Amino acid sequence: MIEQRTVEWKQSRLGFFTGSQIGKLMKGGRGKDKFFGDTALSYIYDVASQRYLKEVVVSNPDVWEMYNEQTSSWSRAIQFGVDWEEEAKKKYYLASGNRVEEVGSIEHPSIPFFSASPDGVTNEDGKLGVIEVKCPTPAVFMKYVSEIRDNASLKDVNPEYYYQTQAEMMVSGAFFCDFTVFNPFMKNPLHIIRIIPEEEAFSEIEKRVRKANDLIEHILEYQNGTSRKSNSCTSA
Repeated sequence: MIEQRTVEWKQSRLGFFTGSQIGKLMKGGRGKDKFFGDTALSYIYDVASQRYLKEVVVSNPDVWEMYNEQTSSWSRAIQFGVDWEEEAKKKYYLASGNRVEEVGSIEHPSIPFFSASPDGVTNEDGKLGVIEVKCPTPAVFMKYVSEIRDNASLKDVNPEYYYQTQAEMMVSGAFFCDFTVFNPFMKNPLHIIRIIPEEEAFSEIEKRVRKANDLIEHILEYQNGTSRKSNSCTSA
């Protein structure tokens, strides 16, 4: 297992559609003829660029650092979540009795370039589960506690998190995902929502990932063809 958030883990995810970002791919365009919206297309181009990287980006630590500085979306909010994730897992164990084990990036067994990295795996009555931890601001915490109760309400309140949990169950074969909301400043800092797999969501995710992979294949074919023409002109 490759530990999450390490350089090796980040590099292993290059070129993949991942659970944490899959919600972007679910956004359709305006009009019947536009399957992918602008947000989805931007994500597709990002993944396409990862598949078109020079080998030196991965092999040379200095080049990797420069690349990561340009492309990273790291923020103080994300760092806060990372800092408090372990405490959230401890609280989850105390509340549920389910032990949490670390897990790396899990690739889907049959859908190419599709993976997810749950915050942990667990087991309840012999059934595999995953856990997804979020550490939002106090105001957002209260919103989630008040409004999220099940699959439907998670999808209404935060569709990207809904599709993230579905993707994590999809790649892992888990029977449930405990969507765990934690804020250390609250009197009762923990809120756990049991999310279950939905075949309709699985089907839609697979459809979009496969279509996106097809689109990237065409993008790279065109790019490689353009490069060959450019090289031919230069040689001439």
